[in-house]
Amino acid sequence: MRERLGGTQGCVHLVELLGPVATVAFQTIQNDRAQKLIAEHRENAGEPPMRKRQPGERVAVIDTCHAWASRRRCVRRTYPDLHTGTKT
Repeated sequence: MRERLGGTQGCVHLVELLGPVATVAFQTIQNDRAQKLIAEHRENAGEPPMRKRQPGERVAVIDTCHAWASRRRCVRRTYPDLHTGTKT
């Protein structure tokens, strides 16, 4: 990355921002899209499909950050069965 964007032909500021940008992109990708990409990859690789999540079964992203805290609106909207906050 530094080879392509660093030095006199690039910008140190952009290089430094790429790490956090990748993290933000990963954390904010819509779950539906991510699941479709994973399913597509598994199919192309000849792997069996992933099993469906059962109601109440934990999801790895829950409680890993402020937005994905189990009490937050994002969880209520995406995984209502895992939401622990108020309904309002």
